[in-house]
Formats: sequence, C-alpha cells, structure tokens
Amino acid sequence: MVVLDKDKIEYQEANALLRHYNSVEWMAGSIFFSAAFAILGLTWEVEESNLLVIFAVTSVGLFTFGFLVERRFGFYCDTILERIWELERQMGMNLHLSIKRKDREATLKSPILHSLQKIRYLTVFIMVVFILFWILRIVLPFLL
Repeated sequence: MVVLDKDKIEYQEANALLRHYNSVEWMAGSIFFSAAFAILGLTWEVEESNLLVIFAVTSVGLFTFGFLVERRFGFYCDTILERIWELERQMGMNLHLSIKRKDREATLKSPILHSLQKIRYLTVFIMVVFILFWILRIVLPFLL
C-alpha cells in the first residue's frame, strides 16, 4: 500500500479541523444554552407579563441560535469524519475506524440502551421542554 504525503497531510489537517469544529460546537452550545437557561432562572422574581414575554423570546432565541450553531458544526464534523474514514482505509490506519467498529458492535449488543446514549435530536426535545417551561413560567402566576 502506497501512502502519499498529501494523504498524510490531509489526514492531519482533517483531524485538526475536526477538533476545532467540535470545540466550537461545544463552546457555542455551552454559552448559548447556559445563557438561555440563566435568563429563565434569573427572571423568577419578575412578575410583569410583558417583561416576561420579552425575556422568554430572548431566551428561546438564544437557545435556537445555539441549536443552529450546534447543527451546522455537527454537520461539518460528520463530513470531516467520513473523509477521515476514507483516508484511514487508503492508508491502512485504524484509529477512527476502530471507534466506528466498536460503536457498531455496541449497538448490536444492546440496540435500545446504545441508541438512548446516542440520541441525535436530544436538543430538539430539550428545546420543546424549555419552551414549555417558559409557558409555565409566564402562565403560572395567573393560575395561582
């Protein structure tokens, strides 16, 4: 098997880019999701409904922006990882491919438990729950 220098360089660059995009994804998520939840928690003393609606729109907007950033950079990471797998096959390497293989083996052993750990759209579920929290937060003072 002939390993070209350009393939080695591309493999190194792809790994570096994967780490970069993954760190941006986590950083953006931690900032925007935390800010969204912080606004919800910090407005517990606010009683004016108009002000609560403004905070709710801001908070859900931050959450949505974080979600969109996460999805976009997640797409980049998935695309780069597919290219890394191709390069590893060409060069006879086995790092990312062995992770992929072990992941598939774990899925076959326990498909239900493994799929629960790998829910791709958990953020969508959290967003729905988050919006429900805001609705309860705005409506709850009127019900009590």
